Amino acid sequence: MRIIVKGLVQGVCFRAIARDTAKDLGFTGYVKNLSSGDVEIGLDGNEKDVETLIEEIRSRLDMGRIDAIEVSPLEVSESNFEIR
Repeated sequence: MRIIVKGLVQGVCFRAIARDTAKDLGFTGYVKNLSSGDVEIGLDGNEKDVETLIEEIRSRLDMGRIDAIEVSPLEVSESNFEIR
């Protein structure tokens, strides 16, 4: 799944929180900043996994905020979860 996260998500340790959360939940994939100011998460999972990941990230995110997410299909075949 490809998740575009909009809001205050750059410069607030969002990628590290997303990576650590995904690893804690046993997911594989990646997280990276986009030039638009958004963050992209590539997740090897389904829509329920997306909901679980985003809710857990929200609970751990102290300085930033998630205003919206956009989810679309994407094949992700990573062996771990990494920051790009």
